[in-house]
Amino acid sequence: MDLEASIASGMPVMTSPHDVGPPPANLDDSDFDESTPQLPPEKGPSDLTDSLYQISLATSLADRLRAMSVVRIAREQIDLSELAQQGSRIVEHLQQIPRVLKPGNASTNNNDPAMLLNCVLLSVYTRRPLLCLYRPLVLGDPRDDPIFPEICRICLESSLANLSYQDNFNPSVADLEVCNLGAYWDLFQTFCYNDILWDALSVCGYIRLSSQRNSFESQKSGRALGSSMHSKASLIRSVESTLDSLTARIGEAGSNLKDILLLAVVLQSVRARGSTQVQGERMSQGATKALSACRQHLLPAVAEDSLALSLTDFAQMVGLMAK
Repeated sequence: MDLEASIASGMPVMTSPHDVGPPPANLDDSDFDESTPQLPPEKGPSDLTDSLYQISLATSLADRLRAMSVVRIAREQIDLSELAQQGSRIVEHLQQIPRVLKPGNASTNNNDPAMLLNCVLLSVYTRRPLLCLYRPLVLGDPRDDPIFPEICRICLESSLANLSYQDNFNPSVADLEVCNLGAYWDLFQTFCYNDILWDALSVCGYIRLSSQRNSFESQKSGRALGSSMHSKASLIRSVESTLDSLTARIGEAGSNLKDILLLAVVLQSVRARGSTQVQGERMSQGATKALSACRQHLLPAVAEDSLALSLTDFAQMVGLMAK
């Protein structure tokens, strides 16, 4: 709880990594009760039990706490080696998640939406400190450091992984044979709404940096911004898809028009090239389009041309983004 509160509030963690104990035994709830004098032998590390999710999270807890302890200095950190070292430990934990708990494991969780949601949440929760650690760098200025491109690539891949999980529960694209799909979509949004918004913004940050790659390619490594195989068009499509899903949920519990406008404006700011005036116009158009889409979802009977939008409300935000 302390870790999640730190992530949500941006405050330092209070729990020391040294206070983290060993993970629980890999047992089902039915294997013991209050009268059991001694726990039975635990099952294999990859055997699916009621405890396997908690074991995976507990195994990475100390390193996730360490990562959050240095998040506050990530943007000002001159030497990125410590950040990369902390992040690499979490990447290792992601790779060590048992195959049975990985969202892409079709043999176990694709036909069970509850298990699929648990697997997705395990992945998202494990990635959160990693993204909190690397995101300030991706959203900041380019760094002339040989580690910087790899940090950006890892942040991008984790952000895209989280964004891809939407397709498992979004009723517009997910398997219609999955029962209670709307309920699981609502649960996913409840637990992961902030993650999805920040991940989409992180992708926008990567697009911005990749467009400026000539100014921050490392002279030592000669590498561009990471080794991403994603084109700019595919990244924009991912953000547009996220924007559409957020817009479709406008009016639902937890939705926020300001978040939709922010993402729409930021996306147009990284797409646009040219003068400040051209960028400002594109950003204003993005805000107008987002407002129109939200209006149509809230009031479908109102024609699009009846929307009276005053761009004065966005002048300050657009001006700041254009700079």
